[in-house]
Amino acid sequence: MSYKKAINFKVNQYPNIQFEAGSEDRNSLKGCYLVVKGCLESLDENHKTNIFRFKKGMNGVVSRFLNNNLFSTNYIQTESISDSFQMTGFSFSTFEFTFFPKTKLSVSEITKSLNLLVDDIYNEQIKENKALKFHKNLKTKKDEYRP
Repeated sequence: MSYKKAINFKVNQYPNIQFEAGSEDRNSLKGCYLVVKGCLESLDENHKTNIFRFKKGMNGVVSRFLNNNLFSTNYIQTESISDSFQMTGFSFSTFEFTFFPKTKLSVSEITKSLNLLVDDIYNEQIKENKALKFHKNLKTKKDEYRP
């Protein structure tokens, strides 16, 4: 039985959101993942609409990216958003995408490509989002009142 070790790709980092990327199989690299995670805070009372628009916008960025890329246009997306977000407008959330290369790619090719996607997601959906504020780590109300 052979043991297959995971690999992480070094993707660009930003101050208010976390990006992680890798593959569960460093030998074949047949599937790789990109995780976008952080604390999302709705800036108005339209919490459900704000998160819906964010998810739709991020999926649009991913779809446009995959149309002219080294990856198949078929991908898997999973998300973890607290049910309480619709009431509180606040949640630590995770969005994970799994992509499948069209051909065998090197680690550097995958890393370069995923960094283009990370930049697009950040610049188009996070950087100047008028409906949501992003925090890299879990933030509590208690944190807001510290001197």
